[in-house]
Amino acid sequence: SAIRAGKPNAPLVEHFQLMRHLDRDLRWFILEKILLKKRGGNRDTLKKRRELWFVIKLETVKKELNSKEDWERG
Repeated sequence: SAIRAGKPNAPLVEHFQLMRHLDRDLRWFILEKILLKKRGGNRDTLKKRRELWFVIKLETVKKELNSKEDWERG
């Protein structure tokens, strides 16, 4: 249900856009919380593999957002 059109990060992108009025760093902080919640545990208890997954996931979301924002700007 969360995954549609082959873009598993779509809900995260939507979250980010709903938070557009917030400070950018604060938005990333909230996004990290959302990702961690999905993954379980908190950042301190994540295993190295999970941390790697987390970093890759966050970078992917950032790239998607950047390209989406570029596209919207025209």
